[in-house]
Amino acid sequence: MFGNKLETIPESHKSLYEGVGKGDTWTKKDGPREAAIVYIREKFSGPVKILDIGCGKGLNTKWIAEKDLQSQWVGIDAVSAETIGIDLPKNATNLTFIKGDFLHDNELERVTPILQQPFEIIVDQGAAFVEIDEIDEMRNYLSKIHKHLADNGFFIALTCQGKPGTIKFPDGRKRVFHNLEDFEKPPFSEFFEVDHVESNFGESILPEEPYWPHVKNPMGTKQGDERQLTIAHVFFKKKISTQA
Repeated sequence: MFGNKLETIPESHKSLYEGVGKGDTWTKKDGPREAAIVYIREKFSGPVKILDIGCGKGLNTKWIAEKDLQSQWVGIDAVSAETIGIDLPKNATNLTFIKGDFLHDNELERVTPILQQPFEIIVDQGAAFVEIDEIDEMRNYLSKIHKHLADNGFFIALTCQGKPGTIKFPDGRKRVFHNLEDFEKPPFSEFFEVDHVESNFGESILPEEPYWPHVKNPMGTKQGDERQLTIAHVFFKKKISTQA
């Protein structure tokens, strides 16, 4: 839900992809996405501040602040909280949602004081990171994350793993694939060091009729195939001195 400036979810997305995800193993609760956050959270003994970019409902991250009232969760998404359906209790002062475009809105930090503080954990689990295929745009994105990350912090990015390249869905979304070796090279190495990588097979059930077969699946799989793609979580540590 990153980069989509429409206030509502596009009808094309609803009609083309309704039914997708019913069998997901990598997006469900207690799946790899949440496990990645659990792993990093355990590296900090005290309260943390977490920035969730393209947060959606925040299911995999906002539990940190819900369980630890000293911790701070900040979620940002280009779609409004009402449209997403995010649950933010009125009396929860350590939960903050921002409607905005983290990558492209250069005024966002200036008008949002909470973004002027460093975060111990910054997360992008399928938002901008999987859609950026221009080197300069990725460098700009990484530079912004580096700026917002505490010196002892971690940036966690979900990536599609495979032969480098870009695929496009009928509704305009992109998925950019990387070799894991890419993350040891510029522009990534200009700002971060790779702590480690965890790979997981993403298993997903394609939509049934009437949404299939008129929906072209750019992953190259057919209905009945469960293995759609391989995802990886890349755990980045901040470089204190950068080439930028």
